[in-house]
Amino acid sequence: QAIQKGTCPYAASPTVNYTLTVSPAPLMVTAPSPSYPYGTNITTALAATAPTITGWVGSDTSALVSGSPTYTTSATSTSDPNSFTLSVAQGNLAVASNAAANYTLVAPTATYTSGTITITKASQTIGYVAPSSITYGGFPTVTASANSNTTNASSGLSVTATATGALTAQGYSGSTFNFNASGTGAATITLTQVGNTDY
Repeated sequence: QAIQKGTCPYAASPTVNYTLTVSPAPLMVTAPSPSYPYGTNITTALAATAPTITGWVGSDTSALVSGSPTYTTSATSTSDPNSFTLSVAQGNLAVASNAAANYTLVAPTATYTSGTITITKASQTIGYVAPSSITYGGFPTVTASANSNTTNASSGLSVTATATGALTAQGYSGSTFNFNASGTGAATITLTQVGNTDY
């Protein structure tokens, strides 16, 4: 409201009213940019991942928001290591009732910015079963396994074996490697898995 009382030689002006509308502040929602190893269940992992929400006024924070956004990506648990766009939408995100009138999460007034999912190579392990000592002239075997099953490594990829010292490699059958105790003393058997696109 504008008022001008006036003074000689001017009379008071008419009172002028002006209406100003205060709109809810638009919030900005940004998707995370997580990194997961190959084989990760992407849907499960994202369910525990929150976006970044900015645009708050004063001391207000993201603690006022409940619910979860909707994430969309082409990345899956079988996607080869690479980078993938992670889009985000409102889903059931909502501002607490005591502040709901002050903010909006509705697009396009509110903005939603994509992130990036990075799929990395997964680690793998090689388990084995082998004797700790043998007698000269014996033929020890070493069986490579993963978690006590019959695969060669946790990735399921093949394993190679070499020996140094008092052992001579004699070949292999499946995941079992055969050696000849060609001398006495310490010997070292090395199991190797070189990896591939995903491991």
